[in-house]
Amino acid sequence: MLCITGSPRMGGKYISRVMRRAGIDVGYEKMASEGIAHPFWAVDDTIAPPGWKTHELKEAHKKNRDSYDFTHRWHQLRHPLNVIPSIEARFRRHSYFWPWQEKHTGVSPEDPFRAARFWLAWTELADEWCDFRYRIEDIDAEWPGLVAKLGHAGAPLCQKLERTCNSCVHDDIEWKDLGPTEDAVRERATRYGYSDED
Repeated sequence: MLCITGSPRMGGKYISRVMRRAGIDVGYEKMASEGIAHPFWAVDDTIAPPGWKTHELKEAHKKNRDSYDFTHRWHQLRHPLNVIPSIEARFRRHSYFWPWQEKHTGVSPEDPFRAARFWLAWTELADEWCDFRYRIEDIDAEWPGLVAKLGHAGAPLCQKLERTCNSCVHDDIEWKDLGPTEDAVRERATRYGYSDED
């Protein structure tokens, strides 16, 4: 059983879709026969953010993460300069998200750099729980190893599926736009293998 988690906006819908195209039954934000891709399951919580989406997601959250026996716990990464503005744009209209995450991260909903501070806290939580980590930008190179770990060696990676299948319009940002969080985000990004040229 597989759980892929990480920061929201890390490409969870995309990875679940390519898994299913390859014959690996991984659901997006709901459990399937071989696992789930779910950013909120960087923490063990039975309750999704109040008001969160669909009946299916509410059903999925009747059981908490740790009630499942995951043999694979993967942290999927995406470059913070893409994730952080996408988090802010995606959840700007969903005020319930920020109070919900605060109980897990301590990040104030009123902090003007809340998305960056959230990313720092959430990726740390994912690192603590997961046993493997990869960058979505490296999916072409990582794919053979990923599917082999799941017992599906040789399963093809669908190249026709748009990697922006769950895209969110957001502002482009630079490192300097991260304000007081810039050094911490840069340091974490370097730890994850990103550079200024990425």
